[in-house]
Amino acid sequence: MKAWEVVRTSALARRWRRTWASAPCLDIRRLCACSRRVDQDWYAEFVKHLLLRRDRKSLNTLRLHWNHDDANTWIVHALRHNATAIQLSAKHHRPILKLECTVFLSGNLNILQLANVSLDSRSLSGLCSRCTSLEELELRKALIYATEIRSTSLKRLTMVNCKIFNDLTVDASNLAALRCIRPCSFVPQIKNSGSLVAATIMLDDACLQHARPWSVQDDEDDGDTYTDAEDSDVSESQTQSDDDSCAVADEHARDCEHPGSGDIVVYGGKRIFHSLSNVRTMNLSAHRGEVLLTTELENCPVFENLRTLSLGEWCIDSEFNALSTMLEKSPNLENIFIHLDKKACNSRDNTDPSETSCTYNNLKVKISYSGDDKIARQVKDFFLTNNGSWVMRTSIPLLHPQPLLLYVLDQLLELAHAN
Repeated sequence: MKAWEVVRTSALARRWRRTWASAPCLDIRRLCACSRRVDQDWYAEFVKHLLLRRDRKSLNTLRLHWNHDDANTWIVHALRHNATAIQLSAKHHRPILKLECTVFLSGNLNILQLANVSLDSRSLSGLCSRCTSLEELELRKALIYATEIRSTSLKRLTMVNCKIFNDLTVDASNLAALRCIRPCSFVPQIKNSGSLVAATIMLDDACLQHARPWSVQDDEDDGDTYTDAEDSDVSESQTQSDDDSCAVADEHARDCEHPGSGDIVVYGGKRIFHSLSNVRTMNLSAHRGEVLLTTELENCPVFENLRTLSLGEWCIDSEFNALSTMLEKSPNLENIFIHLDKKACNSRDNTDPSETSCTYNNLKVKISYSGDDKIARQVKDFFLTNNGSWVMRTSIPLLHPQPLLLYVLDQLLELAHAN
């Protein structure tokens, strides 16, 4: 509940009068109204009195939207009163908020979630080096001008729809979980990933098409120089254009064809499979024709610890070579999930898995698809050539009983045929 709703519970009964004061989570999120600040004074006054009257030892989490000059004061107050988790969003704030790390150094910050902010090298390195208790960092729709995320305490890192302006390296020796969803311009490079247990990588070539590419023959040190955020002016129109670029991802990815080996270029993410070689759970999601994963697969290491693997459209080529390679490099795999997209299935050329085979034992296979199940059945036939048990699932809206009935009948016919 929002803070102003929690306070109203004091009118329910006498025993509820002070319950609001000890709630462990304080949610004061209210969108920044830069263009119409009519009731901002009332809101700031309310939060001020709320913080002063709360029980000081009960606060654990603070959730807020950027509110001009008051937000820093509220964050410092919360951290000095034992808050360990901060969720801050600067949505609708213009110009985009350039975050300063000093405000987060007042307490033992454990979890930090940031959205719609700009981070330069100084602010990001300050957060990682001076917040010595920081274990979880989440960045959503952030502009990242830094070249490195280095931390010895960080255990979970999430980056969703972040615009990365330079080659970014993640160096966190204790990192256990990584989620990198649709990075724009550059794919981060992961170092010292020996502790990594779970990883989710979702790539979109359309979000990377404006980046400076490097070829597979480039050296490890590409000599890029850092561009300070202070010298960059990111306007609202520019940010919108970036979002529009990412929005055409589906159409662009369907038009991508795997180029010849001499023409392959990728956008950051060097040796991405080697960085994930120790994980137990891995999710690699991308559209058909995705460049980076297909390129790096040529020098893929063996995933000795991998038990659960989820794959997207990118692994289903005409002869199932990518899927076969992933299975061969995962000798201890127990579960594999394959998701097939409707539009990609409709635009796909005919596949022929008959000449491709692989060896595995006791593998449980789940295939999910939407729309035409032609490709899904070909994938199923590929796995049935070996000893894997499989389950096929489909995504059909429950509001349409006729397609659902057809699906049920289809499953019953398959069961009858199997018996």
